[in-house]
Amino acid sequence: MAGSTLDRGTAHRVTLDLPLAVDAPAAARRALDGIEHGLGPEFEYTVKLLISELVTNAVQHCGDGHVQIDIEALDGTIRVDVVDCGPSFIPGPRVKELDAEGGWGLVLVDQLSSRWGSFSHSAHVWFEIDAGAFAQTA
Repeated sequence: MAGSTLDRGTAHRVTLDLPLAVDAPAAARRALDGIEHGLGPEFEYTVKLLISELVTNAVQHCGDGHVQIDIEALDGTIRVDVVDCGPSFIPGPRVKELDAEGGWGLVLVDQLSSRWGSFSHSAHVWFEIDAGAFAQTA
């Protein structure tokens, strides 16, 4: 992946360090293709959508720097951690009008993931999707 550093990777885990640029969300989505996750196409799309939303938030709100993305498929669960250099924040309810552009990332994460959260005093957001029940069968 051009412009990224692959810190480590196994059959079920990959960690990326990406410069905050417009192509960072696409590079993060492609990283999911590099691990064995067992997701069917619909759930793979959902994970990629949520990765895109969180990395896009980092690009929009962090400024210069890098974003670290850790993707792991283990015991029927996909976990994604996104850590950027932005200021810490406390996720809150959406206050914009429903037809306003932007601002839907955490709403989608909340609605489509099995679990999610953030760490206080940092810009580290994570989500998990329980994929075991949705694994492809041969």
